[in-house]
Amino acid sequence: MAKKTSAVDAANNKIDAAKAEYAAAEARGDKAGMDAAHAKAEAVRNDMASQGYTAGNYVQSASNSSKNSNVNNSN
Repeated sequence: MAKKTSAVDAANNKIDAAKAEYAAAEARGDKAGMDAAHAKAEAVRNDMASQGYTAGNYVQSASNSSKNSNVNNSN
């Protein structure tokens, strides 16, 4: 069980870093940087989904996912 929590924490950290990269690129007006940051976040989400997690909701229970449905829309 701890291994999955560690994977989720690592995925969340990578997505948070990609979001920060996206915001910095957006502030610079750097479309290529925004696209690259988005691709990084999507790669992490897709990797987690391939492991059985629901992309974007792997730290939430199903009952909580509706209140946080906009969490990953910035990337």
